Amino acid sequence: MMTQAQGMESSRALPTRWLEVRVTVIDNDLIVTSRGLQAIKLRGTYVVTGKSPTPPKNKQIYVLQGEKQVLLRIPNNSRSIPVLDALLPLQP
Repeated sequence: MMTQAQGMESSRALPTRWLEVRVTVIDNDLIVTSRGLQAIKLRGTYVVTGKSPTPPKNKQIYVLQGEKQVLLRIPNNSRSIPVLDALLPLQP
């Protein structure tokens, strides 16, 4: 799927604006690859660790954890939302 991602860390190591990335789900991992050179620092393998309880209008925000923390922004009408919800850790 093509979507938007943003680095969560405030350092200059990760981009802090939304960039277009390609996400592939393999088993329980998400493989993030960049579409252009700007998002190259977001590349990597991640797991879904959370979801925003109050996302912006018509969007869903997922928190990904790998070597770095990344936010994934997905439209509400995306077919990938049930897949990402299934990858969320179970709540106690």
